[in-house]
Amino acid sequence: MKKKLIVTLFAIMVLSLVAVVVLTACNTHEHHYERGSDTTHHWKECKVDGCDEPIIEKEPHEDTTGNGKCDVCGDSVPVRVTGVSISPTSIEIRVNGGRKLTATVLPSNATNGQVTWTSSDEKIATVDQTGYVSGVGVGDAVITATADGVSATCNVNVDAALVQVESFTLDQTLVFITEGETVDLIPIITPTNATYKDVTWSSSDYTKARVNNGTVSGEAEGTVTITARHTDSGKTATCYVVVRPAVTADLKFTEIKEGDEVVAYSVAKYSSSTFGLPKIVIPSTYNGKPVTGIDSGAFKDDISKTVSVYIPTSVVDFGSNLFNTGTALNVYYYGDLAEWCAIPNLVGLGNIRSNSASNARKIYVTNKETGNYLYLNTAQSLTIPEGATSIGGFAFYWCISLTNIYVPASVESIASNAFYTGYDTNLNTVFYGGTAEDWAKIDSGSAKDFLDARVYFYSATQPATDGKFWYYKDGKPSIWA
Repeated sequence: MKKKLIVTLFAIMVLSLVAVVVLTACNTHEHHYERGSDTTHHWKECKVDGCDEPIIEKEPHEDTTGNGKCDVCGDSVPVRVTGVSISPTSIEIRVNGGRKLTATVLPSNATNGQVTWTSSDEKIATVDQTGYVSGVGVGDAVITATADGVSATCNVNVDAALVQVESFTLDQTLVFITEGETVDLIPIITPTNATYKDVTWSSSDYTKARVNNGTVSGEAEGTVTITARHTDSGKTATCYVVVRPAVTADLKFTEIKEGDEVVAYSVAKYSSSTFGLPKIVIPSTYNGKPVTGIDSGAFKDDISKTVSVYIPTSVVDFGSNLFNTGTALNVYYYGDLAEWCAIPNLVGLGNIRSNSASNARKIYVTNKETGNYLYLNTAQSLTIPEGATSIGGFAFYWCISLTNIYVPASVESIASNAFYTGYDTNLNTVFYGGTAEDWAKIDSGSAKDFLDARVYFYSATQPATDGKFWYYKDGKPSIWA
């Protein structure tokens, strides 16, 4: 019994000694730590074989400077997506229609910034990987854009009854306003029951004309293009806006009466307080009545600094000796060529006294298709518009460059000196829109106006015999050979 006890105690001592040796081997060695890392963390790792705690201080990478490197270990750190947004956040489209969505990923330098697009119900709407949504069936769906686990959504309503815009125009394509005045442009959307009618507006030059929700305000003299854009379809329409200078404030006027009633006004003696203004702008109305004339001698006193005069279409009666300038005078007429020709007698502009007599009067009439001015003095060819019934006296005074002119068959009278220049005229060809018989009926004031000009009569087909006939070739008058 005693011998068995001794053996047992010996075994216990041996096992204890072994345990002590093992513990000593694991806890008494000197650790040799090296840096370790993966794509998400870094740590210290003991490389001694058999160490029971080889990894310590394990922490996630951190980049506080934004340079793509871990602040602690220097390893490359992925730039994670922090936000995704979609524009717009909701849309309505029709079956078989579509619309493009735009996804924005933040930050812009995210390592995995590629966007994946998905639809919650492809029986309602599908989306491709460019963000274009297509309507498949009537109902609602949610489009999701995901990048690096971060998502944003757009609500989509697909309606079979959605009406698309077919055409988009403005009610006016050319308007004339004065500085300080406004005009409203109205968008015309076809069909009228189109689902979306939102319009955005812009001006090509906000210093000359501004636009706010279709209301255009004249800021300064000049020509501006106003553009309207239908937001949903992207269709655009434009209108040219001509801003004319503000009316001269201190002009004086003469009453024109029928009995005791004032029916119109004419511009009277020019106010001496404004002599020398660089421009004179005549109004079309005064005290609610039209301004129809300019009195003789209205501007004949010394106004040598005046270089521009603006005349509205309401003025049809020009007195004599209107201007006395020391320089050439620019006359801007707000009407077109037909309205200019309809003025009975322009002798008052024709006899301007000036130190530069050969170029004393520069006449500009308005092109009502473009809003630009047509300079008559240097025109070599002119076309009197269809529908014009007369050509007034001195209408083309000083137009010494004019060589040919088209006269429509609607003209019934040509006043004396209509083409008088003060010198021998260069006018040598008249293209008349009617027959020789019609031409003979025109009441013409003076044969010398045409001097050696030859009149050709219109014929759509080549006449059987030679004669003075013309036709249109490439849109221009051409004489039959």
